[in-house]
Amino acid sequence: MSLLDMQRQFRSFLLDDPNVLNRYVSADAIPGLAVYHYAYRAQLEECMRETFERTWAWLGDDDFHDAIHRYIENHSPTSWTISDYGDHFVNMLDTLHPDSPEVGELALLDWTLRRAFDGPDGAVVTTAAMAEAIDWDHAKIRFVPTLRMFAVRSNCGALWSAMASEKVPPVVEYFADAAAIRVWRDGHSCRFQTIDELEMLAVNYIANGASFAELCGNLAHLLGDEHGTSAAGEFLAAWVGEGLVAAID
Repeated sequence: MSLLDMQRQFRSFLLDDPNVLNRYVSADAIPGLAVYHYAYRAQLEECMRETFERTWAWLGDDDFHDAIHRYIENHSPTSWTISDYGDHFVNMLDTLHPDSPEVGELALLDWTLRRAFDGPDGAVVTTAAMAEAIDWDHAKIRFVPTLRMFAVRSNCGALWSAMASEKVPPVVEYFADAAAIRVWRDGHSCRFQTIDELEMLAVNYIANGASFAELCGNLAHLLGDEHGTSAAGEFLAAWVGEGLVAAID
């Protein structure tokens, strides 16, 4: 038997056939192999339930159990840490529930919050620091390293918050206009906020290297000079107040 054949049979043993290796081992080794077979799946299932807790609550035991079993059968761990396992789960849920985008979006929110929790630390700009002399014509805003943003079509943020508070989730709604969720860690707490298209554009401007003056100019092009500058200032004040800004260079 080639090494590749041995690896394939061992993979089959782990995933769906606990008896495939019996002919290669002594009878007294079979119970130990069975423990390893079930422990492998059980640890991965526990990891998925912990990471995607709100998705699990939304789908229910049976549907979530079927989804993670399919995921385990098709995705082996590839990272040195089990906390990275699950990075393709959102894509699989989108395939399984094409007419219910809130399912994949809930999973993406679960996943992004967990990534933020494990992300790097970073200092934040305080409101008091905003009183210092800053050359706003050239100032650049740097976000905290845990900030992530993704587009959404549903009110998945409201669904997640209701389940986290052990309340009855609201009815699923689908947005007529573009929207997004930004996720970040504030101290030891992970937070998220559903935002509209305008703030989504503003975050992207800054994340892609635009200065504050350029942000004002871009928003002025969309909203007019007065409203654009006002919107940029309101966004910056909110970002600083919520702990999203690491520095103003």
